[in-house]
Amino acid sequence: MDISIQQYIKTKNHNTNYYRRNKAERFNVNSCPHCEYETTGPKSALKAHIWSKHTPEHERPFQCPCGTCEKGFSARANLNKHILKQHKIEMPKKINRETLIYKIIVNKKICKDKEMKCRLNYYKENPIIIINTLPIKQDNINISYDTIHYDKGCNMITLITYTRRELLNLYS
Repeated sequence: MDISIQQYIKTKNHNTNYYRRNKAERFNVNSCPHCEYETTGPKSALKAHIWSKHTPEHERPFQCPCGTCEKGFSARANLNKHILKQHKIEMPKKINRETLIYKIIVNKKICKDKEMKCRLNYYKENPIIIINTLPIKQDNINISYDTIHYDKGCNMITLITYTRRELLNLYS
């Protein structure tokens, strides 16, 4: 009897090898509690499936910051596509992880959207936002990276970013 058992050998590509082996042998399968969807990929694949297929739009993690269309998305990339197509605003491709502080200057522009008015009032009262405090959720205000960059794209605010190096140069 010749039984060949493939043994797992940890190499420099061990993560890739793990997922390839798991796909073939199905020893770690994540199942959706709502339907028959299964994945041998990471748990984040199942989480994305649940957000996109079984979560109501208003509860999804990436909400449109405009306040009028009330669209929700399971991935930031889909939110950015929506904002570009529907609102004609190009969001930044990548959030700069070196940025520590946003300084926000409210531009003098009339705003009719109630949600955006609340954000603009918050910016007036709190012009400095430390990145590690995002997202900010107070009463009916929800401020995240997306809302700040959306407001910048609408020319409602001027956004000045500071990195650690810039702050050290500024205050030394």
